[in-house]
Amino acid sequence: MTPARVLIVEDSAVMRTLVCELIEADPRLRVAAAVDRVESALDLVRRGSADVVSLDLRLPGMTGMDFIAAAMSEHPVPIVVLSSALGRGGLSAIQALRAGAVAVVEKPPSPHDPSFERAGATLCTQLAIMSGLRLVRRRDGAVPAAAAPPDPPPGPPLGAFRSSVLGVVASTGGPRALERLFNVIGRPLDAPILLVQHMTPAFVENFVTWLGSVVPMPVVLARHGEAPRHGLIHMAPPGAHLELRRGLLAVGGSDPVDGHAPSGTVLLRSLAEETGGAAAGVVLTGMGVDGAAGLARIREAGGATFAEDPSTAVVDGMPGAARRLGAARWVLPLDELGTTLPGLFSPPRPPPSLERRQSQPKEIP
Repeated sequence: MTPARVLIVEDSAVMRTLVCELIEADPRLRVAAAVDRVESALDLVRRGSADVVSLDLRLPGMTGMDFIAAAMSEHPVPIVVLSSALGRGGLSAIQALRAGAVAVVEKPPSPHDPSFERAGATLCTQLAIMSGLRLVRRRDGAVPAAAAPPDPPPGPPLGAFRSSVLGVVASTGGPRALERLFNVIGRPLDAPILLVQHMTPAFVENFVTWLGSVVPMPVVLARHGEAPRHGLIHMAPPGAHLELRRGLLAVGGSDPVDGHAPSGTVLLRSLAEETGGAAAGVVLTGMGVDGAAGLARIREAGGATFAEDPSTAVVDGMPGAARRLGAARWVLPLDELGTTLPGLFSPPRPPPSLERRQSQPKEIP
């Protein structure tokens, strides 16, 4: 197999050398070039010299974010961001995912650090996996619309479903898709939303903070034993599965299912077992097959199931697996998903005190 060509964009000479050595030691990869400025990197990308990019965000002159924006609009290439998970570094990394980067990895520590070997292996594996992606050009951050609405599927119409909980699964390309989806939904649902987003564990807390700041519903990390709350997005914590059991959130177990912990299949399967036909499930953009088997369980139980249409999915792996399995009753682009999902849930009711005030006749002076 031909090694993937990696373009390294890093202003620190020490880190640049370190990343070069890690990549050259991996038979799946080879260094195409190592540069310290965005202008040089863009020239190489435009010439098709790289299959994947390892990118530092803090660069002199044009920044890493500038590089992502230019590359995604001119010559899309998979970009793996190397970043610190701490403070502004972590939040900047989440912004990079939103802008079009496909993964974020913590910068490798010093070779004398006990975690160096693990961090280096993680970086190389991410670069090798992402080098196989073929991305679609997108201008101004827009999500492309479907060419035509899909034909209505056989079976019960959407209006026949009434759901009490929504499970959402996303991976590569998920941050941008989730932001778009929840903003099109536009309001808190009269139901809890349980979310699995595959992400490097060190960046999960920053992701929760960021997502809660850009969508119209609160986002929290799920806690074992707590009751899911209507109007909230409960996100699976890093390295553990999220389930719904006996009406409460269950967090635990770290053995990967469908290659992941947390796993979307574990989450959706639990919703089917706990609520039957009252569960709704969505599988969004991502590599692999996670979520597809769980979505099939919801459909078998009589629930409403959806997969993102290829026209808007950054990576069609997970939604495609759901389609091939026959797990999705509806296959919709993001905007149509966002306008369709609220119809499954009753509109939120006002607080009891407000409801009583609204029911009383107004006093006429």
